[in-house]
Parts: sequence; C-alpha cells; structure tokens
Amino acid sequence: MRPVLIGGSARLPFLLVLFGILGGAETFGLIGLFIGPALMTILVVLWTDWVRS
Repeated sequence: MRPVLIGGSARLPFLLVLFGILGGAETFGLIGLFIGPALMTILVVLWTDWVRS
C-alpha cells in the first residue's frame, strides 16, 4: 500500500505514512487516502530542506 500511495522515491517512516493516510481520510474522506500521504510527503521534504539550510 505504501509505494502505491506515495511512490518509491519518498522515504517516509511508516508512522508518518500512517498518520498521513488516517488524517487525510478523516479530513477529506475517500480522496484523502491519496491526498493525506501526498501532503505529508510535501511537508517532510520542505521541513528537511528548511532544516538543512
């Protein structure tokens, strides 16, 4: 399920993927199963870029 929802290139820990799926499903319904992990991936990438710079 994890590679299908967020792709193989994103290396997110399992708990972040789980929170993204559950939070997206709770907020947006069925479409949130796909939007939640995508938003979580974007936030993690932005956070790591901000911390490194």
